[in-house]
Amino acid sequence: MAKSKQFTVAVDNQPGAVAGIAKTLGNAKVNIFSLLGTAQGTAATVEVVVDDARRAKKVLDAARIAYAETPAELYDLPNKPGALARCLEKLAAKGVNLNSIRATAAKRPSWSTPWKLPHKPQPPTRRDISFFPL
Repeated sequence: MAKSKQFTVAVDNQPGAVAGIAKTLGNAKVNIFSLLGTAQGTAATVEVVVDDARRAKKVLDAARIAYAETPAELYDLPNKPGALARCLEKLAAKGVNLNSIRATAAKRPSWSTPWKLPHKPQPPTRRDISFFPL
């Protein structure tokens, strides 16, 4: 398991909003492992998991982009039928309740999973989960 950080940024729901965040991080050589964007009306939220959290913080701060930072844990899963189900069953057996989940498959045979802790104080068994390839 590797530890990482997830950064959540509130943006206006308009063309180029996500591109601006990606460009800011990319220009600083911060690699985005995972990105999730959601919108409701004129507001949107962008969640990113990056390779260099310290550099991402410096860049976002310098660009005056407000964010919330939460811990993320990265797990590798085999890219085989049932692997995700087995992982989720183990979490359920431990009493972990998922707030959200997202998944993508890689062409190579592996999965990586960042498990981010909730933004707000919640019972210790609540987690958000997202899956993405390394």
